[in-house]
Amino acid sequence: MAETPRRQAPVARPRPARRPDRQRRIDRRHGTVPVPVRARRVSRHEREARQRRQLFIGMSIAGALIGAILLFTTVNDYVIKPRTVLASVNGTDITRRDYWRYQGVQLIEQVNQYSRLAGLLPADQAGQYRQLAAQAQTDLDSLWGSTDTDDQALQQMVDDRIFVQYADDAGVSVTDAEVDQYILNRFSPQDAPLLPDTPTPTLIPERAQFATETAVAGMPPTPAIAPTSQTLPRPPSIAGAIVDLAASGSPVVPAATPASALDTTAGASPAASPSVSPTPGATEALQTAEAGYATYRDSVFERARISRDEYEEWVARPQLVRQRVTDVVQADIGQRGEQVRAAHILVGTQELAQQLRAQLDVPGTSFAELAASQSTDTGSAANGGDLGWFTFGELVPPFEEAAFSLPPGQISQPVQTEFGWHIIRVDEHVQDRPYSDEQITALQDRAVQRWLAEKSEQADIDSDVAPTATTMTSIFQPPAGAPEVPSPTIPIAPAPAAPAPTRAPLPGPPG
Repeated sequence: MAETPRRQAPVARPRPARRPDRQRRIDRRHGTVPVPVRARRVSRHEREARQRRQLFIGMSIAGALIGAILLFTTVNDYVIKPRTVLASVNGTDITRRDYWRYQGVQLIEQVNQYSRLAGLLPADQAGQYRQLAAQAQTDLDSLWGSTDTDDQALQQMVDDRIFVQYADDAGVSVTDAEVDQYILNRFSPQDAPLLPDTPTPTLIPERAQFATETAVAGMPPTPAIAPTSQTLPRPPSIAGAIVDLAASGSPVVPAATPASALDTTAGASPAASPSVSPTPGATEALQTAEAGYATYRDSVFERARISRDEYEEWVARPQLVRQRVTDVVQADIGQRGEQVRAAHILVGTQELAQQLRAQLDVPGTSFAELAASQSTDTGSAANGGDLGWFTFGELVPPFEEAAFSLPPGQISQPVQTEFGWHIIRVDEHVQDRPYSDEQITALQDRAVQRWLAEKSEQADIDSDVAPTATTMTSIFQPPAGAPEVPSPTIPIAPAPAAPAPTRAPLPGPPG
């Protein structure tokens, strides 16, 4: 039987490509290609309306941005910036607004005082005070709203908080009535104060004799207890120095006082005595003080944007408390005590100090000559290293420990302090010697500084300015009793010889 041949599968032939226009019609039929829609014609009215809407939206966005900026600026200037805390003392904040008010009062008083001094001095000396008054006025005009901070003023405010908060530790308490009287006392007559001055202790015989000898020699005697930098006495002419800044905005400098007006004896006969104004009574002094305070209040409070309560809190009360605490602390300083008279040589390295100390062991070597040629302490080198008499507490501890433990006539081994290496020679050591006026002043200042430094360490202070501590310097400062540095002798050059007279040339022959 014959086999039936198998049918072969048809061979796929490539489909001819369709023409683009035919493919496009097929796609349209099946909805795969969108049929273009003819754009609708927009009228001019619609275009203008659309532009107006876009302009309105743009202006609204710009207005919102401007409003947000103005709102932020206003909130920052009147809320955030004034309430920024610059310092805090035991939880009591010192804000920027407090600083503006406090510094405003200080600058206004500076303007007034400098202006008054410029008006009382001759023209050739008044210029510098006029410049100081103008600078203080410039600082005052730019103070409110500024973020600049005077570190000294802020430190003063921090120290004031320390005095107020720790006054009880010194046994000092101040009532509101005492603060009110203290404010009025600033404007009372000089010869009739409303508050009694701090009593001056009676001079011991040695210091009384010194004061008498000084007066007999024609020199004004130094007060027994000299005022220190911490003491804040009543300003002598604050009522007369007030300038109406609220009206003019700039200091009004009074005209210079003629010299004849200042000289009470001008034109008077030798036998005539100057008239003495009677001392005002208590009622008259109070009226004068109230009038002076009213002038001060009207010209200062509005300008500094400070109220009476704020003035008492940040200015008057701290001043009164500081003065009371200072009086208590300084009262412990007596008029005599243990003292040493010594000389020293100060150099920068231990090696050089050891070499100089070895030279001093050689017989005939002069301590004074070595000090004059080698010592870096210019304040004593010219005097052969002589430091005079000093008390315990005037110099740095390592120096004092060596000086007060060394027998008179002995020279120490090199002693290191923050100033360098010292070789100390003790000349005398007395257990009980009267203090000089300069020594008392130095001891009083250091006592107040130590008290403030001690309380600052106890306090919780948060400030960009470091708390006030005992004043330190990188240069050795001789004690208060050190001899004065002699003035350098300037050789006088001989006067130049007069030039020989020259004779005019004789006229030549004519023609």
